Amino acid sequence: MENQSINQENLGVESQVKPTVNKKKVNVPAILFGVMALLSVGVAVFFGVKYYEPKEESEPITIEQIKEETKIEIAASTMANDYKEVVSVVESLTEDIGGTWDRYENSNMLMYKPVDLNTFIPMRLTVKKQVTNSDNGEANMDVLIGRLEGAGFKSIGTLPNLGSAPAPDEYGYLNSSSNIFCGIYEDTAWSSPTNGYEYVLLQCAKTDWTWLTEDDKALISELELAYREKEGEYPIELNIGVAVKIRDSEYAPYQSFGAGVKGAMGLFYRTGSDAKWQFFTSTQAPLECSEYNTEDLRKAFAGDFCYNGEERSTVQP
Repeated sequence: MENQSINQENLGVESQVKPTVNKKKVNVPAILFGVMALLSVGVAVFFGVKYYEPKEESEPITIEQIKEETKIEIAASTMANDYKEVVSVVESLTEDIGGTWDRYENSNMLMYKPVDLNTFIPMRLTVKKQVTNSDNGEANMDVLIGRLEGAGFKSIGTLPNLGSAPAPDEYGYLNSSSNIFCGIYEDTAWSSPTNGYEYVLLQCAKTDWTWLTEDDKALISELELAYREKEGEYPIELNIGVAVKIRDSEYAPYQSFGAGVKGAMGLFYRTGSDAKWQFFTSTQAPLECSEYNTEDLRKAFAGDFCYNGEERSTVQP
């Protein structure tokens, strides 16, 4: 198997120079995108619209709440120290700038590429601060980037956005000595159709806050290679969800798997548990039945919904 793992610290050497920030204002509501969950029949991808509004500073979440909401068994003492460290970094970077806190964010909004993978994956936990200044958002962006670089963070260039909805450019910064990773972007949000304000969102996490098991990493490595063999390049990002579940076909030993790819459901299959994964296609809606045009595809996805024109049907082997 070809191994082309990319070292995160050396990713995009040419991008170690401060990026040119896109100053163009986005006169649309901020988008809450890329919410994905693995269901028994695959990955369901959906999007919603969320208006960002200034809110009161939230109370820090407890480690017990983190463990409960993430459903991950973690060492509370280690997690507490890591969490306090990231909060401290975000506080120091935003000192004297102000803003509102989302101190705990259990969402898939920040993408990171581990050293042993070729694709970006979502962070499970991040610390966020939204800096709002209706007249001077660009200056705040410049200040925060300068502080990141002054604190030893190195630019790794533009990050992919999870989901297919339009989104601002997000820039990634890594501090390899502390293993803290940050994403930062500037945008315009709307509290009413005619009343908008600029904000800069700084979102940071420990690089190991993906909490992938070795089995998860092995699966992602196989899926990203299958995608590359079909599409000619590795996927920009892959989201295997939280409750990883490979589905057995009613035609044993065929299996299938759904993963988030570029804001859509990426369909993968294999002819048996010891066979190589193969990438079929990405979709945000049921496919035409005729697209399952090989015996292997029909057996791997047997029983899945598909359409014959406007008539709803299922994949038949």
